[in-house]
Amino acid sequence: MLPVPCSDHHLVWAEFTPLRTRGGSAYWHFNNWLLEDRRFRDSFERFWNTRKGKRGGFHSLRLRWDVGKADIRCFCQAYTRGSTTRRDSKIRQLGSKLLHLDLRLIQTVGDMIRWREFQEKKKALKEQSQGAYVRSWIQLLQHLL
Repeated sequence: MLPVPCSDHHLVWAEFTPLRTRGGSAYWHFNNWLLEDRRFRDSFERFWNTRKGKRGGFHSLRLRWDVGKADIRCFCQAYTRGSTTRRDSKIRQLGSKLLHLDLRLIQTVGDMIRWREFQEKKKALKEQSQGAYVRSWIQLLQHLL
């Protein structure tokens, strides 16, 4: 505070400096690929029809169009953000399905290998048991003779 002569008030001096923010582009550009998206076109049509019903309250057509452009930008950015979220969610779902299929394939291959090993052991056991059966008959015959 600084004293001011000839007054019962004191001068107040204040300095403000705005925070430095990293600015983006001053212009927004419409993503033309959105026009290829049927969902976007349907959503935008509903948005625009709702907006057409709210024509009043603007002093000029120019002001109405400026507000409309800002609304369109917000709508498009929100839709893009939502579609990115949906796309990422679908990618995660597909990734987990692929992982599940990989695990099932590994399990199936493992089951096939174990089945083959089981069949080989069963065959070897059968051969061994047949050999043992024949050997026991031979021993019995040798013992009797």
